[in-house]
Amino acid sequence: MNGVDFVEGGTTISESTEVAKRLEKIGYAAIEVSGGIWEVAKLKKKDLGWKPTFLPESRIFIGTMNEPAYNLPYAKEFKKVLNIPVILVGGINSLNLVEQILNNESADFVSFSRPLTREPDLPNRWMKGIGNQEVDCIFCNGCLATVVTPGLRCAKLHASSAGN
Repeated sequence: MNGVDFVEGGTTISESTEVAKRLEKIGYAAIEVSGGIWEVAKLKKKDLGWKPTFLPESRIFIGTMNEPAYNLPYAKEFKKVLNIPVILVGGINSLNLVEQILNNESADFVSFSRPLTREPDLPNRWMKGIGNQEVDCIFCNGCLATVVTPGLRCAKLHASSAGN
């Protein structure tokens, strides 16, 4: 669930943590903390105060690679009020970061989407100590554009393998 929606009038962290407590009470086993809303891309500039865009400029709504683990502050707030596992997603860009988050108990688990689209064998590579500890994904969101055709894939990797 969202920690925050990143839009004026959207869900705030205090509202989200209250909802999460209710979800825990009715039996949810864990909460994955994310942020931002898809609908932002559909709004007009006059509604947002900035030009809505889908790719890759949409990253401004949820952080940049200069802000790894950009949902971490929100996950920490969920950890304060919940007794169920908190899962962090968003901007997880290295094994060192994963270990830091888990060792500091800032979240109970981390999850990935874009890095696994780019590199499906990433967890195995990390477990075997092969290559560097950083993800190859550049978090450009190009993979989101591939969902309209069969076969979710990394747009950058696909373009480079096609000779583009």
